[in-house]
Amino acid sequence: MASPLTLKLILAGAAKAAAELKPLDKQSRAAAAGLKQSRDALKLLNGQLSKIGGIQKQQDALDKQSRALRDLDGQLNAVIASEGIKSRQASALAQKLLTQTLAYDKQRVSLQELQAEARKSGIGIGHLGSEQSRIKARIDATNVSIAQQKDRLEALATVNARKVQIRETFGRTRAVAGHLAMAGAAGLGTAYGIRRAVTEPLHQVREYDTTTTRIEALGLGKEESARAIKYAQRMKTFGTSMNDNLGLMLDATTAFADVHHAEMVMPTLAKMKFANTAMFGEESGKDNERKFLDMLRVIELRGGLASEKTFTDQADMVQRVITATGGRVGPEEWLNFIKTGGVAAKGLNDSAMYYQLEALISEMGGNRVGTATMSAYQNLYQGKTTKRAAKNIEALGLIGDPSKLSHDKAGQLAFLNPGALKGSELFRTNQFEWMEQVLLPALKQKGITEKEQVLDTIGSIFSNRTASNLFAQMYLQRDQIHKNAKLNAGADGITQLDSKARGIVSGREVETMARFHDAMQEGGRAILPTYLSLISTVTSALQGITNFARQNPMLASYMGKAVLWLGLLAAGVGAVTLGAAALLGPFAVV
Repeated sequence: MASPLTLKLILAGAAKAAAELKPLDKQSRAAAAGLKQSRDALKLLNGQLSKIGGIQKQQDALDKQSRALRDLDGQLNAVIASEGIKSRQASALAQKLLTQTLAYDKQRVSLQELQAEARKSGIGIGHLGSEQSRIKARIDATNVSIAQQKDRLEALATVNARKVQIRETFGRTRAVAGHLAMAGAAGLGTAYGIRRAVTEPLHQVREYDTTTTRIEALGLGKEESARAIKYAQRMKTFGTSMNDNLGLMLDATTAFADVHHAEMVMPTLAKMKFANTAMFGEESGKDNERKFLDMLRVIELRGGLASEKTFTDQADMVQRVITATGGRVGPEEWLNFIKTGGVAAKGLNDSAMYYQLEALISEMGGNRVGTATMSAYQNLYQGKTTKRAAKNIEALGLIGDPSKLSHDKAGQLAFLNPGALKGSELFRTNQFEWMEQVLLPALKQKGITEKEQVLDTIGSIFSNRTASNLFAQMYLQRDQIHKNAKLNAGADGITQLDSKARGIVSGREVETMARFHDAMQEGGRAILPTYLSLISTVTSALQGITNFARQNPMLASYMGKAVLWLGLLAAGVGAVTLGAAALLGPFAVV
């Protein structure tokens, strides 16, 4: 629905718009010119489609000739082997092979010429199937546009004929009711038609201008801002419009403060946006999209911008978790985990971070899990612990490298240096798997298998209660962590969702709306100068009214009262006027 300001401006400037557009025949000529352009574009697209068909036909024929040559060559070799190379049959087959080889070479040259011609016309030869689908989609869109333009021409012709009829009828009847009814209907119809025609194009232009201005306001610099905008404009993506891509570029540059990294992640973000919108609906899709974009900072803090593959892998994991859980753990909790977990959180591998810890963060919160992860890292990996805890660790057989132990003057174990812990590398990258693969087997060797015994022992090897609580939770929730990790890892990521979304009805609808929005933006550019001129005119008129009221307060007061009384009078007389128009109206159109 149009905003009240847009509607008021259009209604207030109806007279000016009518004066600029002039008679209906000018509109008809403009519509006819647009129809011709669309037909020319359709002709060009059909030509490209025909070229693709010709290339495919030539390729099929060439493949058929190639198989025939191989068969003929095999026959010749068989004859030579049985009858000799100088036999009559061998000579005939050799001649036939030569003739067909020349025909094959001629066919291949013809195909190469067709391919060269197709490249010049902008057709990508490497992916003929996708090019054919793209051109067919554009042909369908152009046909829809032509149908709409034909309807508009027919409507203009109908309106023009109706206008002539009304003028003649008005000349015969001179009825006041006829004048009022037709003038009112024409005015409202014109205003409504203009409003419907310009609302969506102006909305797309407004969104484009707002987004590009926000990118320029980020402080990237003039050249970098222009580079970011140009990259988003040139992107050819399925299911996202130019404005969608500009919005994603704004989010990426805001998150990374770097156009280079924003460009690197843009293709993945575009796939993510389309897939979530198509698969989960507009409302839930936008919610998933926002959660994903808020996770960009988490991915960056974990070194996800080191390369495109690194980012894609982490982004895919994030999408899998969102798909499987509906975003149960919000971006703020993940960010809190990264911040409080410090080097311990950043050292975890991606699987441990996104798949296994999701259940614990959901229950305990990002701050507590992050703090506990860092405490466990300092206690066991860095060796910053008490003598009692260090002795317990040694007694349980959890020392992997005795050379990295430090003793006090009395020869007692004082603390552990990094690397002393058994399985220290596994602990650094995945504390949960270290507990299952190193700690629990070591306890089992000591006969510690009961739940209460295991929990007591876990408490004895940590000097920090947050770390011991984390490992106790991991021990108690092992089954749940495994189930969640399996579910998260098995859910569809960005690539799978994108591939599936392209083949369903909602995915096709999203793609169609994206192309429609692009078309509306181009149309909005054409009417923007007239719209801005109208805004300036209305603004000047309103300023004039304001100045007049300031300079003539008494007169303005009387005029205001007169308008109020006139409104009341119009309300009273309106019923009578409508009744008269209803009675006389049929005679006015005879």
